[in-house]
Amino acid sequence: MNRGGTNPAAQSYGRMKLTTFTDEELVSSIKSLVANECGCLVSILKHLAEFENRKLADRKGFPSLFDYCVRELHYAHGEAARRIRAARAADKYPIFYRLLERGSLSLTAVSTLEPHLKWSNSRKLIRSSIGLSTREIEALVASLTPSPAAPAERIRYLAVDPPVAPPAVDALFAPAVEPAPSPVAEGAPITNAARRVQFSFTADESLLRDVERAKELSRHKWPGGKLEDVFAGAIKLLLEKIDPDIRNRRKERARRLAAGGRSRNIPQDVKNEVWRRDGGRCAFKAGDGRVCGARVNLEFDHILPWALGGASGESANVRLLCRAHNDLEARRIFGGATIDAAVARREGALRRGVKI
Repeated sequence: MNRGGTNPAAQSYGRMKLTTFTDEELVSSIKSLVANECGCLVSILKHLAEFENRKLADRKGFPSLFDYCVRELHYAHGEAARRIRAARAADKYPIFYRLLERGSLSLTAVSTLEPHLKWSNSRKLIRSSIGLSTREIEALVASLTPSPAAPAERIRYLAVDPPVAPPAVDALFAPAVEPAPSPVAEGAPITNAARRVQFSFTADESLLRDVERAKELSRHKWPGGKLEDVFAGAIKLLLEKIDPDIRNRRKERARRLAAGGRSRNIPQDVKNEVWRRDGGRCAFKAGDGRVCGARVNLEFDHILPWALGGASGESANVRLLCRAHNDLEARRIFGGATIDAAVARREGALRRGVKI
């Protein structure tokens, strides 16, 4: 869009390849493009609102604006739905145009608010939404309607999921409904392939906050952030604290490691000290002095690598790094080819089911 504009960053692509940009030029270009993207988004929403007001989709032979956006503008279904909802909201409450242009609200936020906006609540709802995450906005709009009675807790075995056919797209903004998993018939034998279990329960919002924090802190271990992984990890940690058999096995392993001398494993007291010292954030410092400060995907890193003689039991040789900067440092010290080969070996072992 913005075909009539003169975006310097976009024009520069015609003159040179991105690989020839200096770091400073690339950073400046990205910022310029993002600013232009916000302006383009507002222009698109204004066009869509006017397009709908004129009923042009009907006159062009499309059953709806949604169908026009998908078939003619080639938006994905979700992208089309979000833009149409946001266009309708901003057409009725023009303040959304300014908030989107400034980046104070995202497209997803506006589209989430749109079905709940009324003249009586719009000002308060819009003001309350500024700066919130998508999850927080979902909680905000959920508070506008009374909560249904909580369903009972349930645990059941599931059969192997059948192939799922692609959803029909006949209805505009039809809510996505996942087919219910097929329960194992009563009395039927349970095979290994079918041993999947569904857990269902409701909980206080504080549990959601704790789960989200756990997902942040364990992202290095489970990049996908699957609830199954997070809850399984939490249960294992609980069992390690309260199960005498597990505690005894752990003590035996620690005894064998101590007898064997030097260990790559960082003691828990060192981890605790490093976590406090680094404030639970990535301690990587860029050339311009900027500290990363990320709070997700964190890993404990040997400043002098263990393979080069670095100590695991000294907090001065351990720091917190996010996965990206841990990988960057490893490649700086050992070279990209060595790290790529190590990653390939690890992935191959995981595929073969070898515990590493």
